[in-house]
Amino acid sequence: MTRTAPNGMAPKNGMAHRRADGGGGPVDRPGRSKVVTAVVTSSLVIVVSGLAAVFLVWYANNTQECYQPDSFHQYTQCVREHLNGN
Repeated sequence: MTRTAPNGMAPKNGMAHRRADGGGGPVDRPGRSKVVTAVVTSSLVIVVSGLAAVFLVWYANNTQECYQPDSFHQYTQCVREHLNGN
């Protein structure tokens, strides 16, 4: 039996969160899936931004001689040469 507080709300001590089949485990609360989704999304964003930072450092290191060209065409040609290993 679920006890309710005078205002109609279930107590926060966890006693009201029991499964209907009589098992002792807690029932999924309404916001739990949103929290899990947020944690997974945040973790993915952190991993992707870390990979992007590593790529940018690698790219800058491999093309650092190309940063003083006179034109964009020279820059792109220099970058192609460095990334192709020429």
